[in-house]
Amino acid sequence: MKRVRAVYSTVILITAALFFWSARVYVLGILAMELVFPVLLRLLLFADRRQMQISIETRPASVAGQNLSIYLQVRSSRWIAAGMLEAVLEVENKLLGAMETIPVTIGLSKRAVAVYLPYMPKGCGQTEIRLKQIRCCDIMGLNTVTVETPKPARVTVYPERLPLGVSADSSLSGFQEGAQQTISRRGNDPSEVFELREYRPGDDVRSIHWKLSGKTEEFLVKESSDTSHYSTMVLLDAGLMAGTRRCGEELLSAAVGLALTFSEKLLDLGVLHYIGLPACERLHFRQITEQAEYVKMTDTWMGLTLEGQAGEGLKLFLADPLYSSCRHMIYITAGAFPTELDMIPVDMRMTAICIQPDGDEVRVTRKGLGVLMEIPQERLKESVYNIAI
Repeated sequence: MKRVRAVYSTVILITAALFFWSARVYVLGILAMELVFPVLLRLLLFADRRQMQISIETRPASVAGQNLSIYLQVRSSRWIAAGMLEAVLEVENKLLGAMETIPVTIGLSKRAVAVYLPYMPKGCGQTEIRLKQIRCCDIMGLNTVTVETPKPARVTVYPERLPLGVSADSSLSGFQEGAQQTISRRGNDPSEVFELREYRPGDDVRSIHWKLSGKTEEFLVKESSDTSHYSTMVLLDAGLMAGTRRCGEELLSAAVGLALTFSEKLLDLGVLHYIGLPACERLHFRQITEQAEYVKMTDTWMGLTLEGQAGEGLKLFLADPLYSSCRHMIYITAGAFPTELDMIPVDMRMTAICIQPDGDEVRVTRKGLGVLMEIPQERLKESVYNIAI
């Protein structure tokens, strides 16, 4: 466009020079039309902009590593001066804190122009697709006008399923103090005794104690006061950074997928457990006793944002009352084991897994009653691992 404007300006200067040299009236008329023509085009371009409608569409859910088509459509009842649309497509992954930009150019040769853009999400998480810096150019390339940003599209990208086998002993299910093993379930019986705690994202809004919440000016949730516990905790403690090194989207997505796969396998084995993820300086955890809770927890995770550094989850977990009932922790991180791992008592049973961005070999070490595994990212997808906990 800069070249077109430069050429047109040169033509105007040449015409002006001819007029001063010849003093002919018709040359003056040509010069006047050359000056008026861009102004007329701009006015017509404003009229086209008022009629323009832009939309972004994609399917609501996808899987990391699979192709995803982004559908852009530009419509108008008629085009007078508009010739081309230029914009920047922004794809933001909320969970992994990643942003990708794609330049887009659309020729406006028809009343309705549709463009399919292939896109492959590298990582999981709630993803927002926006069209920014939109400019409409006239057919000559002399004028541009900005265009209003359309409503963004959103897609939930789930992690890839990993080939993982898990075996567990019978001591990892729920237990009740001084009694036999039980399953802790929330009930709707009004005769139940409840405890109150602060609302956490992912809690059922029906469990909010609205009367007391209004008095305390903070949301309080009713929680059954039975003495049931889950002795197993799956903790995903991956951060956007591992030390001074930024973790890639694929690496973090693999860590999320591994934690979710562990939870699903434990559920298949009948092992009741908690699963937690640190985000926004708090530990988001949930009881998993049935498939519906697992699905709800997965959707909640996709809308969060990972902490900046790994290790924050361990700090929050050790300060949480839930820690006192934990007998076995399945700890998952990415990039490198954080130094906070030394805070775990040596007498706690722990299965700690760190997904490495590179390497060829799986390394296993022991620390007290804990087992530390370092698995290369590519090996995690290619090989089937049977992990006993």
